[in-house]
Amino acid sequence: MISAYAISVIIPVYNTEKYIKRCLESVVNQSFKNIEIVIVDDCSPDNSHSIIESYQKNDSRIKYIKHPHNKGLLWARITGIRNATGKYILHLDADDAISLTTCDELFALAEKNEADIVHFPVYHGPSPEKMERYFSTRKSSQLRGKQILTEFLKKKIWWSSGGKFLKRSTVIKGLEFFTLPENIHINQCEDFILFFSVCCAAKKFISDSKHGRYFYYQNDDSLTHNLFLSTERWEKVCHDFSYVRRLSLSCSRAAGLDSNEIDMLERLYATNFTWYIHQVATLPNHIQPHYAAPLLDIVHEGVAIDTKGQEFFSLLSSAIQLRKRNLPSQIKNIAIFSHSMSSGGAERVACLLANMFISIGYNVIFITKTHHQKQSYDINTNVNVHIVNDDQFRNQKLANTLKEHSIDLCIFNDHWIEQNFYDILTAQLCNIYTVCIEHNMFFYPLYTGQLNLFSLRLAAYKNTQALITLSHCQSLMWRAAGIPQSIYIQNPLTFTCSEHTRGDLPALIFVGRICHTKGIIDALHVLAEVKKSVPSVHLFVLGHFESHEIKHTVEETIHILGLTSSVSVLGRVNNVTDYYKKARILIMPSAYEGAPMVLFEAKAHAVPAVLYSMPYLSCASQADGCFMVGKHDIRGMANIVTELLQNDALWARASENALKSLHDFDNDIVLKKWTRLFHNIESRIPIIDDISSEKTDIENIIMHEFNISMNTYISMNDITNSPKYLRAIKKFVDLTLRPGSRRRYYCKIIFQYLYQIAKKIYHIYKKHN
Repeated sequence: MISAYAISVIIPVYNTEKYIKRCLESVVNQSFKNIEIVIVDDCSPDNSHSIIESYQKNDSRIKYIKHPHNKGLLWARITGIRNATGKYILHLDADDAISLTTCDELFALAEKNEADIVHFPVYHGPSPEKMERYFSTRKSSQLRGKQILTEFLKKKIWWSSGGKFLKRSTVIKGLEFFTLPENIHINQCEDFILFFSVCCAAKKFISDSKHGRYFYYQNDDSLTHNLFLSTERWEKVCHDFSYVRRLSLSCSRAAGLDSNEIDMLERLYATNFTWYIHQVATLPNHIQPHYAAPLLDIVHEGVAIDTKGQEFFSLLSSAIQLRKRNLPSQIKNIAIFSHSMSSGGAERVACLLANMFISIGYNVIFITKTHHQKQSYDINTNVNVHIVNDDQFRNQKLANTLKEHSIDLCIFNDHWIEQNFYDILTAQLCNIYTVCIEHNMFFYPLYTGQLNLFSLRLAAYKNTQALITLSHCQSLMWRAAGIPQSIYIQNPLTFTCSEHTRGDLPALIFVGRICHTKGIIDALHVLAEVKKSVPSVHLFVLGHFESHEIKHTVEETIHILGLTSSVSVLGRVNNVTDYYKKARILIMPSAYEGAPMVLFEAKAHAVPAVLYSMPYLSCASQADGCFMVGKHDIRGMANIVTELLQNDALWARASENALKSLHDFDNDIVLKKWTRLFHNIESRIPIIDDISSEKTDIENIIMHEFNISMNTYISMNDITNSPKYLRAIKKFVDLTLRPGSRRRYYCKIIFQYLYQIAKKIYHIYKKHN
C-alpha cells in the first residue's frame, strides 16, 4: 500500500460522544497537515457517529470505518492499523487528546533518528489545567535491537497505547507474530499485546521527554475505570487478561524469543496479576472473595503469583472455597514436597512415603530444594527428583512441573517454612488435591516466634483435602481451630522391631539436632545429676550441631560439669542401631515435639524413654514405655533415669512396653491408612478421624501449652512487636477454647493485662529510637 499520508492517527470509538469532539479538535487542528484520521466505530450505541460525520463533511482526511457489530477494542485498533496508509501510526483514544504540535514534532524526531518507536510524554488529569506528567513518561534515551524488548520485559517501557509514535511497517510486522480469531472480543490489555509485538519487531527506539504531548484524561466512563461495576464486568476483565497472555506467549514463540525472555514475559504477567489482586483487596471484605474467584482462572492458565503478602494469600484462599474446581477423578501421580532429603525426621518420613507409594503402583515425583545423593535418605530409583529453587520464578516453575507430570495430588511436608504455604496455594490454584502433614505440635510457632504462620496455616489448610496430624490430640486441636478434615496417621517406622540386647554399660542416648530446642544443655545437667548416684553412667550424643555457637556452649558445659569422660559426642552416624543396643534409656528434654522419630526408633530397639511433659504426643504414656516429667525439671528427669538404671525389673517392664506399643505403627497399617485416605479423596467422602474413644482433655492441654508458650514468649528479646504477637495468640486461643469457659475468661483478662504492658513498652521503645 502506497503511503498517501505521513501519519495515520487511529481513533477507536465506543460510547464517547461526551469526549469525541475534544479529541477530534486536537487532531484536525494539528500544525502538521499531512495526516489521515482513521476512526473505527466499534458499533457504538450513542450519538458519536453524528459528531464524527459532521467533522468528516468538513475534513477529507477523516476515514470513517464502522464495525458491523461490537468486536472489542483490540479488533478496533487492528482494523485501524489495517486501513491506515501513513508511514507512521499514532494511537489516540476517543476520550483523550494531543497537543497541536505533537505530529509535527514526532514526525521530525522519527525521520531524523530513523526510529521504529518514538516514546513521548503523557500527561494525566481530569482537565487541561490540572494535567501532570504520567508515570509512563521516560527520560530521553535511545535503544537498539534486543535492548528494546529487554527494557519492555523489565517494565521500564510502559505498554499503554498513549505516548507511542510507531512506524507502520514495524507495526504490521508485529501483527504477523500472532493471530486473533474474528470471534474473540478483547477490551482489556489490548495495548499490551500490540506494543509487545512491536517491540519484538523494532530495531530502534527513542524516547523524548520534551516533544509531543499526549493528554490522558481521567474519565470515569472509560473501560479502565469502574472495574467492579459488576462481577460480570470483572470476569470479562480477567478473561481478557488471560487470553492476551496466551496471545503474548504465541507471539513470543513466533518472534523467536529465547527461554529467558519468555520467563521474563511470564514474570511481567505475574506483576500485572499482582496489581489485579491489589485492586480486589481495596473492596469491602465481604465481597472480596467473589471478585477474587475469577482470578483463579488466570492462575490456572499458569500465571505465577508475584506476592507473599498474607492479605493476598488469605484472599485467594477464600476465593478457592467459592470456586467450583475441576479436581482429578483419580489419583495416579503424586508429588511429595520436602525442602531437603536428608538430616531430619520429617525429611526421612517424606522419603519413606515416596518409597511406600511407589511400591503400590503410584507414580511419584519428589520436589525439593537440594539433593546431595550421598547424604540423602534412601529413595527408590523410580522416584523422579525435581529441584525447584526459592527464586523469583519458583511458583511459575512449580506450576509448570506439576502440569508437566499430570500431578493429581501433592503432599506437603515443610510445615515450618513460609514458602510451603505458598506452594500449597499454587497447587490448589492448579486444581490439584493437596494433603499437608503437620509434623510438629499445634503451638510450636509460639515457641519459635513465627506468629505469622498462624494465619498462613489456617488459610492454607482450610482448602486442603486432609491435614495429617501425628496424634489424635493434635487432630482434636486442629478441629477446634476450624480444620475439620484433620486426621491422625502415624509416621512409618524406620527400623524393624527387635528385643533389646542389654549392654553392660549404664548408658543413655540423646538423638537429634543438637540445639537448645531439643534440650541438649538440660540433657547434660541430667547426666550430671544421675552421675551422683550412678558414677559409671555414660551419654551418647548423636546428631549434628545446629550452629557453631551451640557447639561451643555444649563443649563449655561438658567441661564445667566435669563430664568429659562421661559424654561421647558422635555427630551423625550410619550405625545408629549399634548405639541403641548399647543404651538403656533415651532422654528427650525437648521444649516441644510433634511425633519424634527418635522416640519410635528407640521403641523399635526396646529402649524406654524419659522426656519432658508433652501430653499431646501419641504413644508416650508410661504404659508405652515412656516417663514424663515437667518442663525443665532436671532433677525429676534425673530421678526417673536413676531409678530405671538401678531397678532392673522396672526397666524390663518399660522395655517390654516400649516394644509392644508399636503394634499399631506397623508400616502395613500406615500404608492402609494412606490408601484409604486417597480412596476417600477420589470418592469425595468427607475425611473424618475416628476419635470416638479419645478421652483427651483438650482444654487442659491447651492451657498447659499456652502457659508454657507464654512464658517462652515473654522471655523473647524482641519486644517491639509484642502487641501484634499478643493479638495473634489471643485470636488463636479464642478459636481453640470453648466459648463461655472459665479458662477462656481468665485468658482474656491475662491478655488484656499483658497487652497494655506491651503497648507501653512499645511506645517507650519507639519514643527513644
